[in-house]
Amino acid sequence: MTFGLRNAAQTMYVSIIRDIPCCCAYEDGLLIASTDVGNKRHDLELVFRRLHDHGIVVNPQKCMFGQSELKFLRFFVSSRGISPLLETV
Repeated sequence: MTFGLRNAAQTMYVSIIRDIPCCCAYEDGLLIASTDVGNKRHDLELVFRRLHDHGIVVNPQKCMFGQSELKFLRFFVSSRGISPLLETV
């Protein structure tokens, strides 16, 4: 971990989910990308189990499930790929 606590949450999430290929951590957020509904359920269970095992509580009000496309950071993410948001270019 880098010096100080500024990056502590991101470093912790990355260390917890590093071996889960469908999951990406940034600051205090997680992005789980699945190829289909069957994998989505499996991926969610895997990530939630891992978070639970480490005592991390998920705030359901900040969660978005079943999205086919979304804005993440300054990007638009969908099954067609990742592109920068037009308002940030």
